[in-house]
Amino acid sequence: MLALLECGVEVEAQHHEVATAGQCEIDMKTGRCCETADNLLRYKYVVKNVATRHGKTATFMPKPVWNDNGSGLHLHFSLWKKGEPLFPGSGYGGLSPMALYAIRRHFEALGSALCVFAAPPRTATSG
Repeated sequence: MLALLECGVEVEAQHHEVATAGQCEIDMKTGRCCETADNLLRYKYVVKNVATRHGKTATFMPKPVWNDNGSGLHLHFSLWKKGEPLFPGSGYGGLSPMALYAIRRHFEALGSALCVFAAPPRTATSG
């Protein structure tokens, strides 16, 4: 985590995941879209290199160990106007129509970009 901070990636929290095999989660602070995307690439680069430096392997596979919990990449995003959140509402899951539209467009627009972070399906395990 110190290496991430040295590279300018602001860390909000970190903890060990419920899963075995040393799975951890490091939460980056929220930021503007492009800045956060850059930090995500830094995050992956730094974690892999620190692990290698200590004779370990870091993977970003969603389920690296068969029949165990996984800790795949997940994102949180929100939209605010004049200090008020625009995503709460009375629709599906307590979301506004704008939130549902944003989620749909997010996956349509970023689906191909996210494949950079995902492991090929053959390397993930079931269970």
